[in-house]
Amino acid sequence: MLPPSTRRRIILRLALPIIAGMLSQSLINLIDAAMVGSLGEVPLAGVGIGGYVMFMITALVFGLSSGVQAQTARRHGEQAWTRLAMPLNAGLVIAVGPRCR
Repeated sequence: MLPPSTRRRIILRLALPIIAGMLSQSLINLIDAAMVGSLGEVPLAGVGIGGYVMFMITALVFGLSSGVQAQTARRHGEQAWTRLAMPLNAGLVIAVGPRCR
């Protein structure tokens, strides 16, 4: 069962920049592989590993930001003003924490 057409259009309008960004990253990885492919196996393997690492970092940042936004919106909806920044602080600790020893 699909949502009403107006809601589908709103969702698609919000999702298009994310879709374009993910497609552009995939195209960049493909072009990198095509350009480096003639240099040999080792440089091509480096491009492949680099593309995968960038994908993982992007997925981590997007996932973390989605979680922080959802929790902050919930606190805002609850009008829990004193706890509004807690998700952001937790997200920063998760993002920066492993680097600070």
